[in-house]
Amino acid sequence: MSVTVALAESPSPSASPAATAQPSPTATPVPSSPPASNTGDFVEKKCEAIKTTLAMPKGWFFLELKNPDGNGASYVLSKEKVSNEYDSFKTGMTLNVIKDVIGQVGMKPSEYAKSLIEQDQEKDNNSKMQTSEETPFKIFKTTQTIDTDDGKLIMQTLFKANDQTGTLYHFTWQYPQKEEAMATEIWAEILKRSKLDPAF
Repeated sequence: MSVTVALAESPSPSASPAATAQPSPTATPVPSSPPASNTGDFVEKKCEAIKTTLAMPKGWFFLELKNPDGNGASYVLSKEKVSNEYDSFKTGMTLNVIKDVIGQVGMKPSEYAKSLIEQDQEKDNNSKMQTSEETPFKIFKTTQTIDTDDGKLIMQTLFKANDQTGTLYHFTWQYPQKEEAMATEIWAEILKRSKLDPAF
């Protein structure tokens, strides 16, 4: 059994106020994928809507969902095939991007990210928040372990908050615990190779 990741949900397995600010589940898939270029064992996927280049392992699947109001977009990189936001996968990444966070929720992106993680910590005391900075981004990270019918699933949440532009990047990386060594290496490469526009 795989786990469905709803693109408009918060880092936790259950929905939270994050859903009100992120792309709605009515967003439709982009008909054709952007051009890809090869970089070693990874493929670069151009995400024009958010001025971002995502690094995807060769042979994986890519899905882009644009928010109809233009204030964000969602993306999936997955080992298993996905065709829409309701498809499930075991190993992969979702990225939700929210523009104008202050206008939508009344908080700076960094404040909103921190509040979402704190909400999850109230449900899971073992979920520890780590913070750092990569100018102009403020970084918030947490890891959760989820029990499924197929064993334990690891879900890592990463927020990159740009308070200068009002944009929040919400990454979620999940994988079966038994594949942790390989998944950790892949995730590190995705983050290292992907490129965010600091002016977006």
